[in-house]
Amino acid sequence: MRTDLYQFAVVGGDLRQWYLADILASKGHGVLAYGLCKDEKIENVKYVSSVKELIQEAEVLVYPMPFLSPNRMSGAELKERKEMLSCLRKGQIFFAGCIPRTVMQQMESQKVRVFDLMEDHCLAVENSVATAEGMIAEAMIRSPKNLRGSRCLILGYGVCGRMLASYLKGIRCEVGVVDKSQTACACARADGMYVVETDRFLQEMKTADIIFNTIPERILSAKQLSYVRKSTWIFDIASGDGGVDYAAARKMGVQAVKLPGLPGKYAPYTSAQIIADTLFQKLRESVA
Repeated sequence: MRTDLYQFAVVGGDLRQWYLADILASKGHGVLAYGLCKDEKIENVKYVSSVKELIQEAEVLVYPMPFLSPNRMSGAELKERKEMLSCLRKGQIFFAGCIPRTVMQQMESQKVRVFDLMEDHCLAVENSVATAEGMIAEAMIRSPKNLRGSRCLILGYGVCGRMLASYLKGIRCEVGVVDKSQTACACARADGMYVVETDRFLQEMKTADIIFNTIPERILSAKQLSYVRKSTWIFDIASGDGGVDYAAARKMGVQAVKLPGLPGKYAPYTSAQIIADTLFQKLRESVA
């Protein structure tokens, strides 16, 4: 008899959560499901009707990435989150992405072990593949021209920016990188990208066909947007409110779109498998 089986609870989110419940159940684990986005029932998964029932039965709770909706949460969602926090039991294990610091502190005070999946570097690297492919797919859908030969400007050369750059380079785009980190700039040069110096940033905006932003801060304000051509597309995957002043963009006729949760849209099964692997790794480490 296996002793490494858990009673999981998988809650809400996008298709990643639906596939995650399916993967966990297929491995023989007990799985409770609540608020999944897909109505199709999964074999050997128990569907519950309340957060209280979920908390009472589960050992390991897996909430969405991000923990809070990218847009404003409904009153019902906020009520469920508060109910969940009030019902948690000592010794339970909680996973989610982008968990607010105040929520983590409350869980820890209740002796709940908390893991923020978005802080796991290995998961971020593997997830960046789906993010890069999703951004390119969005660009292909919207651009009236082939991406090959396009002048692409990537803002931020972290995990996602670097993976995206490698894809764009592979399809023969001209790829420029903006990053305030000298280490990131050195990596970009070593990878064959050209680095845009600070004093050339605004001029570079004038000639870019596509701008990809990965920096989680308001880097494209009205001033910067005034340099963007009307034919240029801006794709923004920055967390939170994003890196673009969208009100100014609409007023100026600049084409800018925020793209949260690309792994859940373009590669939900693969992304769910990555999450499952990360869960099991963290669980092994927590009992070692």
